[in-house]
Amino acid sequence: MSDDDLPPFFAHLGGTFAVILLQVGRQTGLLDAVLAGGGTATDIAGRAGSDLRNTDEWLRGMTVAGYLTHDDGVFAPTQMTATTFSPAFPVSANSVLDGLWAAPQVYDDVVAAVRSGGGIPSERLVAYAPFAGVNTPTYEQALVGDWIAAVPGLTERLAAGARVAEIAPGNGAAAAVLGRAFPASTVVGYDLATSRSGTATRGPCLTRVRSTSSTASTRSTTWAIRWLSWPAYDDCWRRMAWCCSARPT
Repeated sequence: MSDDDLPPFFAHLGGTFAVILLQVGRQTGLLDAVLAGGGTATDIAGRAGSDLRNTDEWLRGMTVAGYLTHDDGVFAPTQMTATTFSPAFPVSANSVLDGLWAAPQVYDDVVAAVRSGGGIPSERLVAYAPFAGVNTPTYEQALVGDWIAAVPGLTERLAAGARVAEIAPGNGAAAAVLGRAFPASTVVGYDLATSRSGTATRGPCLTRVRSTSSTASTRSTTWAIRWLSWPAYDDCWRRMAWCCSARPT
């Protein structure tokens, strides 16, 4: 039986284990240690402060999964791995790993909701907070120069000073980008729970950016920017494809 003939369950299983190993590497510091430049198992264990034998096992697992290369005792990230976890990549792979690590906290709630037909209390979904950072690099790279610039007159309006409402701002990254780019505008993010919003809207030059909690029935009279999802995500995937195909010159 060839790999092409494998049932989907077994075809997906190997990738599942590889992602779990990546999560372990993220939590232990091994992933950052190998991304810092590679080296022997001893080198990487020293950087991460981890057990040498377990470090060696992790490195070999990541090599078999295709994330690392191995040559004469030296492990190094592949070009694709280095690109995927670099700040220039339009999606935060680390946020994905952090979210997947926390997700099992909600599994029992999901099962109960499927059986009962009910929902999941919003406070239980705090475990999913890391996923809010997945698109932060895209906002930083494309929000002002691509998406807002594509709407006639919007850049000028924001530069002159406008009141902007963002609905469900997540970690507040998009609002923070707007605040830095257009200091004359006031940006307010509205969410049902403030505990999951506003984490990126703190710091210098962001005095006109804030987040607040609201109820589902609240209506804002503030001028709001409506994001059209299809051009935004088309641009995101295009940037990701460019990053994945990039090769060092």
